[in-house]
Amino acid sequence: MLRTNRLVLVLIMAVMYALPAFGVSFETFELRESNPEDQQVFKIYLNGVGNGFMFANARLELKGKPTLYCQPGGLTLNSGNYISLIEGVASRDDLPPSLDIEVMLLIGLEREFPCP
Repeated sequence: MLRTNRLVLVLIMAVMYALPAFGVSFETFELRESNPEDQQVFKIYLNGVGNGFMFANARLELKGKPTLYCQPGGLTLNSGNYISLIEGVASRDDLPPSLDIEVMLLIGLEREFPCP
């Protein structure tokens, strides 16, 4: 039984590593409004993406390199802010609807909080 469980775990891990990483398109993001459960999932996901950018910024700063964006010290960002930034980029730019929201969020953060 233990051997079977290990084999299943190895097969699952092999499949996971074989699958390409993917983002969420703006088209898919817009569909979230039709389902409250999807809205919550997207909020959690966006907080994770935003935290990833925040950690990347911290790491760049520690290395003495330019950061991606310069968030004011007293400002805490959340999924509501991230959604506004993504929607702002979508309304301002002529971007394909297949563009990933992760890219759109980074563009929004760079524009909203430019570094000197």
